[in-house]
Amino acid sequence: MKKNALLCLIISFFLNLHLSAAVSNEKYFSELFFQLSENSVSQQTILAGSLLALTALPFDRTINKKMTEDRLLSAEWTHYGHAYLDNFFVLALLGGGALLKGNESGDYLTPVRYGASSLMITTGATLLLKKVTGRQRPNGKPYSFPSGHTSITFCTASVLHSWYGPKAAIPAYSAAAFTAFSRMQDNYHWLSDVIFGAALGIAIPHGLYQADKTNSKTTLRSIPLSINWTIDL
Repeated sequence: MKKNALLCLIISFFLNLHLSAAVSNEKYFSELFFQLSENSVSQQTILAGSLLALTALPFDRTINKKMTEDRLLSAEWTHYGHAYLDNFFVLALLGGGALLKGNESGDYLTPVRYGASSLMITTGATLLLKKVTGRQRPNGKPYSFPSGHTSITFCTASVLHSWYGPKAAIPAYSAAAFTAFSRMQDNYHWLSDVIFGAALGIAIPHGLYQADKTNSKTTLRSIPLSINWTIDL
């Protein structure tokens, strides 16, 4: 479903909370983006995802044909893979995780800012790449690359991993992988779409987490956001 605009508005709501005015938006995000772009693990993850997606490219149609014709899971099961994002369970997980993390440390600003920024930047990067590439989906519709359901659910898993380690990472990454599989089996995405989407969803939160630790004393003002794109994730 076309819910990306509403998703961005919800993220915008979190970021528009007047948490502090000590550091300007421009200063905070210029430092954040610089440190994200300089993070070696994030760079390596994007590079690995790009190479794997390119490797999968010649096999996309063969794998798509096999998965759609010889279904491993019924539509009733794959529905849950789509619903994980479409019904905003990822937002509930991130919001609940941020509140629990804040309750642990007594600092609610840092986890709320990190979770919201990770989701917003991952969503923005995904939508931009969809616009730029304009790749056709297996079902004939546009904006296939990369898979937004995959990038956002892997982003959620990466954020939870940063906060809580393997105990949260294993079920969260499993749910993200199930979502990616559902998108492929139901003919919404090619294999290369979900591979790069997963890499994007892992790389951005990791880089932001490291940047946020470096800038742990900085604070965030409200950030106006306007989204007028309508693209199937």
